[in-house]
Amino acid sequence: MLLPLRMRPASLRGQDHLGVFLLDSFSQARGKIGRAAWLSTPIGLLALLPSVFTLEVFDRVIFRQGYSTLIALLAGVMVALILEWFLRSRRSSSLRDAGAVIDWGISSTLLDKMMNQPLRSLEERPAASWVALFRDVGTVRALMTGPVIQSLFDLPLAVFAVVIVGLVALPVLPVVLGMVCVFAAMAWWWADEVKQGKVAELQQARSLDMFTAEMCRARESVKALAQQEAVTAQWKASYESWLAESYSRGGQMEKSKELSHSLLIASSIAITATGALAVVNQWMSIGGLIAANMLAIKAISPIANLAGSWRQLAQAIEAGRRLNRVLAQTSETSGAGVSLPRPKGEMSMEEVSFRFDEQSEPVFNKVSLKLGAARFYTVVGKNGAGKSTLLKLLTGLYRPDEGQVMIDEYDLQQFSRMETAAWISTLSQNVYFLDGTIADQLRRGSSDVTDEQIVKACKLTGAHAFISRLPKGYATVMREGGRALSAGVRRKIALAQVMLRNPVVLILDEPTNDLDHASELQLIASLRMIAKLRTVIVVTHSAGMVASSDVALAVSGEGDIQEMTPVQALGVYFNRPNAGSSSPAPDGVKQGPHLTVVEPRLASVAAAGGDVR
Repeated sequence: MLLPLRMRPASLRGQDHLGVFLLDSFSQARGKIGRAAWLSTPIGLLALLPSVFTLEVFDRVIFRQGYSTLIALLAGVMVALILEWFLRSRRSSSLRDAGAVIDWGISSTLLDKMMNQPLRSLEERPAASWVALFRDVGTVRALMTGPVIQSLFDLPLAVFAVVIVGLVALPVLPVVLGMVCVFAAMAWWWADEVKQGKVAELQQARSLDMFTAEMCRARESVKALAQQEAVTAQWKASYESWLAESYSRGGQMEKSKELSHSLLIASSIAITATGALAVVNQWMSIGGLIAANMLAIKAISPIANLAGSWRQLAQAIEAGRRLNRVLAQTSETSGAGVSLPRPKGEMSMEEVSFRFDEQSEPVFNKVSLKLGAARFYTVVGKNGAGKSTLLKLLTGLYRPDEGQVMIDEYDLQQFSRMETAAWISTLSQNVYFLDGTIADQLRRGSSDVTDEQIVKACKLTGAHAFISRLPKGYATVMREGGRALSAGVRRKIALAQVMLRNPVVLILDEPTNDLDHASELQLIASLRMIAKLRTVIVVTHSAGMVASSDVALAVSGEGDIQEMTPVQALGVYFNRPNAGSSSPAPDGVKQGPHLTVVEPRLASVAAAGGDVR
């Protein structure tokens, strides 16, 4: 169920620090938490009435046979119990509403922060780590709406109970005060998890959850490579480490609970013994003794509950620290501030330097590059040379350490990710889909596309023929990233998704991976037609793709980029020194000196330069 609009915090943008945001979220819930706090006062007073009822029954009804008094007391206490139930229900409702506001606010901001993180920051954390952060939100929320806050609200009840003990059973008041002090000292003693920051168990449990999630995600690879023994041993070692720490902490908490239970019994015995002496000496009544026992429990219970809540408080503090580190990170640019005309598609790099960290060698060092509009570029080089890094710089996913990456005359750094993606569409090596139908996947990046445009894009990439043969066609549900479909089909669907954005610049990283030969030829033909109106940049190890391009960009792996003709690139990287004259052209493709012309039968779906919009 969606959170009602009236419960959503009005300010959910621009906070980069957990403290600032928590103040904002709690300010939205402050009225509800305050209402719960104020309700705790009458609740505490009403909770004491059963003790007063017991006192009056023994002192007035039993010894004086006051039947009418008993009826009046019963009527009064029933009204009090009903009123207490009503007030407790209202307090619980206020705390639930406050929890919903806090949870929605923190979760929304965390999601916004994750979506607006630079790619390099996202890559530093595994997927399971982000899932754990959203669980941390619930931990922080539970602190403000769970047993801890309710125990704090019940502390006035302890004060009221002690006051009434002093009024009706003064001789046992020192015993009650002494037991309250003992429980307060015990609560402070068992707070070492918070005082000393002993959160090793929590950190180990989090690491174990993350490893378990990664292990489940990689189950196919583990099975295929027969890594069961190694993975099982690693998981068991992690589990045993967590279990040992959890066992130790659990033992401490159990000792605390058992000690609390024993002390409660001891306090009852001490009060009864002291009260008995007072009754014998006629310093107090039997009703006062029984009421004092009941009131002592009311006075001690909130403090005893706090003693058992330090563990939850430690969890919330550690969760808050993790959230703080994430929310304090810098977000991407929010936008250029004005609407700019659609670029022509010229791209350039001016003295660009980039490295992953200060200790590593630079991937690019003072690189300058100019790419003209409406041309077909391929990027070649050895594995690990930096080809994918180049694409991420050109798409704005990575920011250069020095220099500028430009589209036309605009520096990419001034644009938000949404603005950049509207002009530059990219397909990474790894294709992953969220749960949903194939049609949902295709509309996710362009919600206004028509069914006709979806079919046209899928025909352009070769996905339509396969989708049409599925029992549910475009309504087929994809789960777990589309694992039920072959890697080649997933890549074709992802290519169609990219085409639907109608970009100025189309950047593809190894698009022919997982494609069969016929599909590769169809893709080459389509890209060649698209390049008549759009800039196309493709990282590839396909000789056919390179032969069909206008220019090849060679990434050396030594910090520089060289422009080559396709013939030169084929000779250097594909060992085809005579590729310009003897390299056979793919079926349906006529080859010139170093470029191709697509036959009409392959180009029909790529009409108008591949514009599916």
